Amino acid sequence: MMRYNGFSQDNLFYLNDFENVVCICSNAATPPVGSGMNMYDRLAVLRKTDFTGDITDPKGWKFRLFGNGNVHISVECESLHNALNDLISIYFANQIPAKG
Repeated sequence: MMRYNGFSQDNLFYLNDFENVVCICSNAATPPVGSGMNMYDRLAVLRKTDFTGDITDPKGWKFRLFGNGNVHISVECESLHNALNDLISIYFANQIPAKG
């Protein structure tokens, strides 16, 4: 999804989509773009100030911004991780082989 130099205004919708899904799983409202509170806005500030670094969200996930523009997402909250797995299993029902 995100490639080398992936963090840019041109593809903020990928980050917004992920944040929307996380907010649904967390039963929280999605912060509007431009509010300074959504993940894209916070990463943009990080890029301008420190250029690289981590941002941890209280909903249980973290973004790491690298110098080459890559953004890595990690989910650290077990309940959020399980909720995301449940969504994936519904979306890909009968398409992914069962564990052996």
